[in-house]
Amino acid sequence: MTKRQFIESYVLKLQNCLEEFREGALVEDTLFDVIQEVKGVFVREVPEIDSVIWLRHGTAERDANTVIGILQLHAIDTSEESNAQEDELEKNFRELKLEYEGIKNTINGYTRDANITNYLAQLGDGIASGDIPKIKYCLGAILNWYQKNISKIHSNQYVFNGNSHDENFEKIKRFQKAFENATGDYLMNENNREANKSDPIIFLSHKSDDKKYADALEKFITGLGVKNNQLIYTSHPLHKIPLGSNIYDYLRSRINSNTFMIFLWSDKYLESPACMNELGAAWVIQSDYTNIYVPSFSFGNPKYRECAVDTSKMGAVLNGDDHCKASMIELKNKIQSIFKLENDERTSQYLLDNFIKEIQGED
Repeated sequence: MTKRQFIESYVLKLQNCLEEFREGALVEDTLFDVIQEVKGVFVREVPEIDSVIWLRHGTAERDANTVIGILQLHAIDTSEESNAQEDELEKNFRELKLEYEGIKNTINGYTRDANITNYLAQLGDGIASGDIPKIKYCLGAILNWYQKNISKIHSNQYVFNGNSHDENFEKIKRFQKAFENATGDYLMNENNREANKSDPIIFLSHKSDDKKYADALEKFITGLGVKNNQLIYTSHPLHKIPLGSNIYDYLRSRINSNTFMIFLWSDKYLESPACMNELGAAWVIQSDYTNIYVPSFSFGNPKYRECAVDTSKMGAVLNGDDHCKASMIELKNKIQSIFKLENDERTSQYLLDNFIKEIQGED
């Protein structure tokens, strides 16, 4: 079991206990016992748990959600050794990209053999797309070719650049070794990179039951010029977490302190463990956020007051009134500032008018 898997096992345990607590199958003291157990297990690894849990009557659910969020973020950040290996692979990938033309031209200057020229061409394609399996296979094939032909190259009286082939041979051996243990299918490069980890991004935290309002927000946000890969909104095909992706790996690559969180509050949102975990994660990374509310939201809900974020930080109540419009204009200005988008008053007014129509259910 890896360190991250160990952390995730406690996340799952706590989530299961929380679900039982909500269903009335687990008493508050038992849930507190599990939280205390988690705190004890991670006392050195995640000492901040102790400072954020209250362990008071009525706070069990809030404490559990906060701890889950902290552990999930810690799971994201635990693979330091793995990250170092990834950084080294990226370094070798950049060097291979720089050396590729020289390697190819040196070999093509010696032979036009169809097999080796094909491997060279395929290696170029692999580098362009960041295709790890293709790069590994082609490097192995080119290395095998050099092992069979380096002696012939040096004994050929018409070859005057034997030293260049020796350098090529050593480079191929080095790159082949660097890639032989590489995992995954693709490296991130300028052709397939989505969003740099330091780039700003919006995370629309919502309950799927509130999709009507979330969809309206998505249209408003992207209409302002936010790109598809700058918005995480899991109920939309252009912004969802890719099928088959590990959620922790994906969030690690996308969510950071430059993330702007939009919380779409509803009573059902407060009942969702996943939504509460997102709240906890936002609190831990100290990301900027805004609160937005569906019209039916119960502000007196005690679970709302126990949440890990500042619930006094008011935002738009999506009822379409003047306060709602003013709050949406503030949100527009905020988004334009974050992403350095130009303001077009006519476009902004059009987007706002359509947003109000959608949340009010007008055709």
